[in-house]
Parts: sequence; structure tokens; C-alpha cells
Amino acid sequence: MVRTVKAVIGISVISVLCATAACSGNSGDKAPASAGKADERLGSSVRKTGVIRHGLQPGFPPFEQEVDGKIEGFDVELMKALAGPLGVRTEIVAIDSFAGLIPALSARRVDVIVSGMTDTAERREQVTFVNYFNNRGAIMVPSGNPKEINEATDLCGLDLAIEAGWIGEERMRKQSQECKKAGKSEINIGTYPSAPEAVLALRSKQVDAYTLGYAAAQSYVTPEKGKQVHVEIAGQLPDEFGRGQYSIGLAKGDLESARAFRDALDKLIEEGTYQKLLEKYGLTEGAVEKATINGGEIE
Repeated sequence: MVRTVKAVIGISVISVLCATAACSGNSGDKAPASAGKADERLGSSVRKTGVIRHGLQPGFPPFEQEVDGKIEGFDVELMKALAGPLGVRTEIVAIDSFAGLIPALSARRVDVIVSGMTDTAERREQVTFVNYFNNRGAIMVPSGNPKEINEATDLCGLDLAIEAGWIGEERMRKQSQECKKAGKSEINIGTYPSAPEAVLALRSKQVDAYTLGYAAAQSYVTPEKGKQVHVEIAGQLPDEFGRGQYSIGLAKGDLESARAFRDALDKLIEEGTYQKLLEKYGLTEGAVEKATINGGEIE
């Protein structure tokens, strides 16, 4: 049996103009207080206003999270750094759920998605991607791993949390059917609107495990001063469960903007800014050597 916790997909927008480091703390070069001439390959509305609306779901540390009323993280700082070579300023638009990001892009509520979104064939039907980070999947469990979970096949008959829109959902539901064919109980899969809600369910032992991106899992098992984490990483998932590339999402077919972002990211890679941001957030294992569009399928 598959159990689904219904997610609220409504859009609640919070806009913050990132002309200084206020949106992301001290890190590297600051976006200019007033943007220069915007890259001519960007959309007409962005060139006219000099502002690009950055859509994200702020519940996915270390990529984006709200801390003391401010949204910060790797994606926020990366986007702010990209603003320099693109000749624009950035405006954060926070979306209530991860599943609401692509609809927001399609409805032109945001100009770009930078929110730990993986480039997939299905998403390419609506989005053009610029790839910036290599990721893989992980299984997170309560401290001590009481159910002795080490791999996907150990999840049969257990309660599993996933975030709505997780890249590995389809493959995990297939795994549940494989459990049944093997004479075991299916995986009870619960879908949560955001990563913090899934982690809360895990910490309170409402579920036995939570599958997510490895980089995000690392952030949840890293102790904060004076706090206990109560969770640990039990193992990694095979590639088919979610290995891929986190990517900048632009409107489908907007190849000129995609090329502008690709070139801007390549500049950050060449000058070392990209590497410094990865080091700051402990994400160096996911570094890309060169920015690509749709996995290198588009020049």
C-alpha cells in the first residue's frame, strides 16, 4: 500500500531585492547596488528592469533555507555571484513548495529557478536547464539506525518519507512493487511538501527513513552548536534513484538566456568564485568542471 500525505501546492511569494549581501551573508563578491548593462541574450523584461526574479523553495539546506528571517544558502550566493557577469540584480521569490516551482516559471512569476532542481527528461518538457552541480541520492534514518536500513531493498514494509517532486519518486514506487513481487510488504511512501517537514517526521519517528539528495542529507546530519541532530545517513542510493545534476531552470526554448547563464557560470568557475562557494558549504564533491545546457545536449 502506498500512503500519501497531501501537499499544499499554493504559492506564497516573498520578494527580497538582493543588491547587497543581505540575502546571503558575507560571501565572495557582492552583487552591485545598481546593475550594469544586462546581457543582451537575456529576456526583454529582464533587460528592461535590470532585475531577474530568482524562484526557490527555502527548505533545502545547504542550498536554500530561511535563517533569522533571511533566505540564504549556496544557491542564493551562486545566483548573486552570477548577477555580476549577467549585468543584473536578483530578487528572491520564495515558493511554498518545490512542486510549485515549475508552475511559477511557466506562469512567469519567476524568471529563473535555482533551487536544487535536478535536470530530467520529464522536466525538460517545460524547462531548459543549465547544469551546475553533480548530486546523488541518500537514505537518512533516525540515529542508531534502529531498522538496520542500508540500501533500498531494506525499505520493504517500512514507512518512507520523500519530498514532493523528488527525482527518485518513480523509481522508489517501482521498488515498492518489487518488494511485493518478492513476497514482502510494499514500501509505505509518504510525500511531504518540503524537506524540513520530512526531516521532522523522521526525527519524531513518524517514518523509518527519508530519501533525498546526498548533499542535503549531509547538512542535516552535521551538528549545530548546542543541538543534537537525531538522524544519520544509512547509505547511498544507486544512480537510478536520483543521481543527476542540480540545474538552473529557464523557460523551455529560451536558449539565449541559457547560454548567457552558462557563460556566466563558466566565468565563475574559471575565476575561482564557484569553487570558493562550494568549499564554504562543504559541497566540493559535487563540482562541475564546465557548465552545460541540458546535460551538454545543447551548445
